[in-house]
Amino acid sequence: AEAQLARFTGLLRELEAAGLRPPCAHAANSAALLRLPAARLDMARPGIACYGLAPSAAAPLPPDFRAALSFHTEVAQVKELPAGAPVSYGGTWVATRHSRIATIPVGYADGLRRAPPWREVLVRGRRAPIVGRICMDYAMLDVTDIPGVRRGDPVTLIGQQGDDTISADEVAGWLGTISYEVVATILPRVPRTVEERLE
Repeated sequence: AEAQLARFTGLLRELEAAGLRPPCAHAANSAALLRLPAARLDMARPGIACYGLAPSAAAPLPPDFRAALSFHTEVAQVKELPAGAPVSYGGTWVATRHSRIATIPVGYADGLRRAPPWREVLVRGRRAPIVGRICMDYAMLDVTDIPGVRRGDPVTLIGQQGDDTISADEVAGWLGTISYEVVATILPRVPRTVEERLE
């Protein structure tokens, strides 16, 4: 990155000497803003840092940055299943004990990846594994070990609930990708809410 920046700023100097310098020069995305102060030219494109997400392990965010994006839904139904009952298409997950399975109205048409699968969500401040195949419009959770889960309970796919947090970086690790892809593939049919909080 330093060599690229040196070539770019060298070109800008040559253009300026010839009276051709562009009115606006920029070379800094989030990572460059955090790691290369010299890249802060006339403007910058902070991108992922605006969401409070680190662009890479080599460019961590300052400690006062916080995630600005979260992804939530709610429990649509809860069913009791006996041991041996399969869940979802193909019966790839089978209850090994009497289980409580919650359904959430989020599926791969919303950006919840099937393979490799999104692993967990937060319900009542605790982690609940996604079980069975993720469907187009729904996913199922094993909430057997989370007492009192009922229809309407908030579910967090990305963000904080109680004392636990599922970050976009954690989800990216499950999916074998980067946080950019995780947040960019939350599809348009997922409702967006913007909250303005100044602290």
